[in-house]
Amino acid sequence: MLKTLKAFSLILGYPTSELQQALPEISAIIKSETIVPAEALQQWLANLVHCELISWQEEYVTLFDNQVSLYLFEYVHGQSRERGQAMVDLSGYYQTHNFAITGNELPDYLPLVLEFLSYQPAELVREFLADMLGIIGKMGQKLRAGNSDYALICESLEIFMGQTPQIAKPVIPIKSLAEIDKDWAEPPVTFGSAHNSCGSCQTQNC
Repeated sequence: MLKTLKAFSLILGYPTSELQQALPEISAIIKSETIVPAEALQQWLANLVHCELISWQEEYVTLFDNQVSLYLFEYVHGQSRERGQAMVDLSGYYQTHNFAITGNELPDYLPLVLEFLSYQPAELVREFLADMLGIIGKMGQKLRAGNSDYALICESLEIFMGQTPQIAKPVIPIKSLAEIDKDWAEPPVTFGSAHNSCGSCQTQNC
């Protein structure tokens, strides 16, 4: 069993007080199994232990409900009919390996995928991830572009597969027209010093 993949599955789930309390143990598992670099992951998890839970939950909802999908086939098929067939095929693949989906999540949900893989032999894990690695890489780039440390999970999976993650540059916010006008506005032109008006000028031609 690859416990690190199970740990990743848990971290990608919705933040709860139980998950937050378990983070030190999860961090220790990732470090002890040594299948991925752990230093950055451990620092991130240590920060999550001490963060305010409601803030973490708000960040999670904003991120995964509105910006980055955790459903792998959306990156390939969108909401097309092909995605439905791909999920049927994936469900059948789970069944052939004696893995049953007990919750209401779709089979391409990344935490569920990682939970499945955590119980499989390393050869099957690598074969499966080889097919999904491009999608996971795209997800990681979107997360990194948004300055989210959740990208560490995607990058760790790429490193586990012998790939070098493509680190996306942070997104620079687009300025509004009003902000651009303000940046380019020239200061008012004044002649002479603020205390030297024409009335005090000593020249006759003033």
